[in-house]
Amino acid sequence: MRIAVIVPVHNDGADLWGALRSIRRQERLPDELIVVDDHSTDAATLEELAELERRPPVPATRVIHLPDDRGVSEARMVAIDAATADAILPLDGDDMLLPRALRLLERALLEDPGASFASGHVRYFGARRGGATVPRFNPYLELDQNPMMPLALFRAAVFRERGLRYAPLRAYEDWGLWLAIAQAGLRGAQVEEPVYRYRRKRSGLLAWGHRHKDELQGKLRALFPSLYADEGRARLKERHAPALEIAWSGAPGDPALAAFLAAQTLGDVSVTPRSARTARELLAASRGKVLLQFSPAQLALLGDARPSLLEQAVRCVEGHATMAAVAVPLDRVTLEAGARLPRLSVLEASRFAAEPLDLFFLRVQRAAGLRSGHLPAEAPARGLVSPFVRRGEVLLFAEDFARLAAEVPAKGVSGLAPPLQTTRVAAVVRAVQAAAPLWKRARRLAEKTVGKERLGSLLHPLKLRADELSLDAEALAVSLREGRTELGTAPLLPPSVRAEKEWLDAVPTRFAPISPRRRERPRALLVMPWIVHGGVDRAVIDLARALRADGWELFAATHEVASHDWERRLLGPAQDVYLLGETAPDDRGRALVEVARSLDPDVLFLVHSWVALESLSALRAALPELRTVDYQHMDYQTPGGNFARVSCERNDAQIDLRAVSTRYLMSRYQAYGVAPGKVRLVRAGCDEQVAFNPDRFPRGLARSQLGIPAGATLLGFVGRFVLEKDPLFVLRVFAAIDAAAQARGSAPLHFAMVGDGPLRGETEARAAALGLGERVHFLPPDTDVAAVLRDLDLLLMASRTEGLPLVFFEALSLRTPVVTTAIEGIAELIDDEVGACVPDLPDPDARCRALLDAALPLVLDPARRAAAGEAGRRRIAEHFAAEATGKAWVEIFRELLG
Repeated sequence: MRIAVIVPVHNDGADLWGALRSIRRQERLPDELIVVDDHSTDAATLEELAELERRPPVPATRVIHLPDDRGVSEARMVAIDAATADAILPLDGDDMLLPRALRLLERALLEDPGASFASGHVRYFGARRGGATVPRFNPYLELDQNPMMPLALFRAAVFRERGLRYAPLRAYEDWGLWLAIAQAGLRGAQVEEPVYRYRRKRSGLLAWGHRHKDELQGKLRALFPSLYADEGRARLKERHAPALEIAWSGAPGDPALAAFLAAQTLGDVSVTPRSARTARELLAASRGKVLLQFSPAQLALLGDARPSLLEQAVRCVEGHATMAAVAVPLDRVTLEAGARLPRLSVLEASRFAAEPLDLFFLRVQRAAGLRSGHLPAEAPARGLVSPFVRRGEVLLFAEDFARLAAEVPAKGVSGLAPPLQTTRVAAVVRAVQAAAPLWKRARRLAEKTVGKERLGSLLHPLKLRADELSLDAEALAVSLREGRTELGTAPLLPPSVRAEKEWLDAVPTRFAPISPRRRERPRALLVMPWIVHGGVDRAVIDLARALRADGWELFAATHEVASHDWERRLLGPAQDVYLLGETAPDDRGRALVEVARSLDPDVLFLVHSWVALESLSALRAALPELRTVDYQHMDYQTPGGNFARVSCERNDAQIDLRAVSTRYLMSRYQAYGVAPGKVRLVRAGCDEQVAFNPDRFPRGLARSQLGIPAGATLLGFVGRFVLEKDPLFVLRVFAAIDAAAQARGSAPLHFAMVGDGPLRGETEARAAALGLGERVHFLPPDTDVAAVLRDLDLLLMASRTEGLPLVFFEALSLRTPVVTTAIEGIAELIDDEVGACVPDLPDPDARCRALLDAALPLVLDPARRAAAGEAGRRRIAEHFAAEATGKAWVEIFRELLG
């Protein structure tokens, strides 16, 4: 078998040497190496590519230079089309192969002629370290998440004969390939050890993709409609992912087994003959989420089993993420004792040997990570659970099923966990730091008394905030070094406290009912994909504050943990934030349903969340009294996304009220078929009295920190450095304004750009190339935006897609004029009186000229800027005050309660 390694490269010079070195160090060298330079511009990359051509690691080495930047998807396809080998391995330019990678992957393909690809496990380095077990390829699970990694050894026929390609996306292009493989019905082979090192970054395409996951998933749905259709999903689930797969060792079609299953409440069950004799063979053939080896002798011992036996056992497996299996004892003595002693305990190895008839419900994904050393080739099928028994990762299910069925409120939620009691985390942390030795002794005593699992549930709020505490420690250390605090020089997290953080990280998260429906205060659950530095997130925080002041209990659920302090701002009015990605990374929709069951909210508030929309049917079924309100601040009709349209056309019957921030959105909703009486207009509010009161911010603070000369005109951009905000185009407009102003005798202008994102590095490089490096100032996203806006003479924005950004309200409240393009509802706030709102012309040159013509008179005329600033301040106070917005939200939520 001839192997080609293909490497797409785009300005990866700082890391490319590592990838090339890992290829040179392979135990089995590739037969071809094709590197595609995707129009790199930095000197380090070009130098590394020249060195590669001087010293190729294999004779058949080629470097293909693309004339323009086409993206990683197209760059990979160029290399694949150029390859002549039998198998192809794509390697990103900033990742590395482990020395045995090619040899192990090749052997896996040779030993399994029917496999179209071979993949293995991964080790992380960079921003995140450690290893990960990559599960075997499962087409059904691939629909809603991509557990597969970009690296695998593919047979060339996958691309040449099947015509499969990477998805034409900016990110998640490899996810698109795995979906194409699922659609083609292909399967792979698994190498049960790490084969490469994957660089994790805090920014870049992966981080950008996570922030735009909903949009990208919408595009994937559009590319593979047959997979995502209800019929396609059902076929894949039936074939690849039943909740419980029974490996039956009795006669096929045994009537006793059929009668037993018909009496059980769990219907998502698949029965397959257990032909495999060894544990490895059984694992390779299994396809369900939970595997049960079942024999006629075990069935006979069950007698009159409770109808919920299988369902409760599967729930127990799902609800204990750190455990690999649950053992259900079939001897009457243990069952009767378990009814008197309601507990779960770790199965002891001695019992495993003494009671061979116990039922074992095995989590298949955990078992897929077993190495050959844990699972010898001759190990019998029943021995599949042995490694987990030895490691103490199997629970003995000594429970009375009838009592448990009444106590467990929902599938996947442990009924044994105590209610979650939220405390103010900051105060707890300070107490832990001040009395770390006492805390440690108390924690150990409590752990012995109530058990680690129950104690971990009581400390759930502190666990969720553990990463945030580390960020606080870093911020405090910086403050101390810069002399900006009087708190002393002791680190926030000493070794003893860090040890407690590690203990908390190891405790599994549990959800349990917080309180019954009988309560005095109404309760709301807010669901959003993530909490970023964005206008819609600020709007949700303001909404939460208004509801809390009105007496509501508030909880929030997000898909991903925040990397800044905005989650803490939400925790001010909210009692807790649930991280669905940590709770159930394989099924966030199920996790959301379980969180909602445990909280039993009166109102569910949705914000741009595909997960929430797709879970509405299950949520309504689980909580018939639940009321729902959907909030959107933009039409969000990017190609393949269609969020607003889909939510209206598919989910409108499941949503009680819709809230929008602009009249433009109201008109779009009516175009999508929503009844006018169902939509409420809630203008975004701005705290013009305190947070954005110009009288609280004397001008000059930001200018002095940036070293801007007195009297110089300062323009600004505030937003994420992403394609939607188009910072590169805004920089181009500023350069044009600067040149035109200087041509009319003005002093050189300055420009402040506040934010972060994948395009920030490219924007900085473009500013330097334009000769503006000393006059374009880049500030981090945690900058005090109010102080910067107060010092700006003009806020300049030109987004490609946008709702109605809160930074516009903040700028006007601080008497700063705004010049922008007319996207969606922006013209409802910005006009010639407070700045300028120019047409969003499709031609970039014409759009740049229009913005230049609108901004230049304001730049050259201080009196005109002052008049626009005063008009903007009046507009916010009269029509967009935070108090009025809060009242509008409260009225909507009261209306939902009836």
